[in-house]
Amino acid sequence: MRRSFRGAGRLVILFSSLLEVLGRFVVIYLGCGGQVSSARRAGWLHASCARIARRLSVVPDVSGTPKGSGLIVSNHLTYLDILVYGAVRPFVFVAKSEVRRWPLLGTLASLGGTIFVDRDRSLQAAEASQQIEQSLEDGLAVLLFPEGTSSDGHEVLPFRSPLFEPAIRTGASVTAAAIRYQAADAVESQVTYWGEMVFLPHLLRTLCFRGLAAEIRFDSPCQFSHRKTAARVAWLKVHGLRASNVGGETVTEMEEASLRG
Repeated sequence: MRRSFRGAGRLVILFSSLLEVLGRFVVIYLGCGGQVSSARRAGWLHASCARIARRLSVVPDVSGTPKGSGLIVSNHLTYLDILVYGAVRPFVFVAKSEVRRWPLLGTLASLGGTIFVDRDRSLQAAEASQQIEQSLEDGLAVLLFPEGTSSDGHEVLPFRSPLFEPAIRTGASVTAAAIRYQAADAVESQVTYWGEMVFLPHLLRTLCFRGLAAEIRFDSPCQFSHRKTAARVAWLKVHGLRASNVGGETVTEMEEASLRG
């Protein structure tokens, strides 16, 4: 019974907070005459996510310092990833097109300037690539989930390389990052959202967990001249960060050299 009350209380906090921050966006939108820049959207999303994360007591434990610009690539576990990463600093997120259909959270992501990708439509994917390139050229930090979908966390899925291309064309750095979750009464695979899971029942169950916490680790930024190499090295780094509890397994210079070759 206490567990159910906890979940219901957090759900009320979440949706009331979402309505509050959406109202704040309306003020920004009207003040800008409807012309809200990508940087302003990212800033609003950061402030909104930080506020909601504090109220839900899921402020992430962060190791490493992400650059203020460039491409950041991470594993993807659940709809909470955008909220948790968004609480760290302003990012322009790249997410699958289904995200925009999530109740309120999808609206939060859309208004925050998220670039949505439908990988089954080549024209739309090309447009998303151009948007990523423009954001990188504008000096913004773009956060990409290159697995293309969320997983149960037992392994890092292969990274799809096409959306690394904007970083190659613009000369932007690529930074690997890894996210993990834990709770006092659940294992990470119970927090993850993937496959045919249904959004609202999963959300309510997740909010019932006691001591829900997130951890994010950022690696050092790297430069690449080929997207497939960038995807392979980034995957190794994310896998290492996930596998280690202290700073992550690093990719050695020899391994990087062999991959670059």
